[in-house]
Amino acid sequence: MKRLIVLLAVVMLAGCAYKQQPIYNPAEPIPLSAQSLPLARIEALIIAGAQVRAWRVERMASGQLRARQVADKYSATVDITFDQRQFRITYRESLVERKHPFLGEQDKARNTEFTTQIEQII
Repeated sequence: MKRLIVLLAVVMLAGCAYKQQPIYNPAEPIPLSAQSLPLARIEALIIAGAQVRAWRVERMASGQLRARQVADKYSATVDITFDQRQFRITYRESLVERKHPFLGEQDKARNTEFTTQIEQII
């Protein structure tokens, strides 16, 4: 009986393992054609690109934005820092609300959908 329980636990953990990924925090150069633009114009272009993909963007300071995407029971928040040479997207949080399959409890956990969403911004 103990072996069966251990086997079930191993199988359940193995099923969850594929969802674990390192957090993706890209840093990319601004395209050469845009490096001569004023910082305000670069900011406007970043905001427009994020909004096309359903991210809400808030200006925190010059060269600093915070973007949030909320869909059904999923949310992700990132900080975007930039200058005229490069930009960086830094993870803040991402949550998914789901019901535990056995207990019916609400659970919030990191969602690896975050990486996919960040790759779509770039």
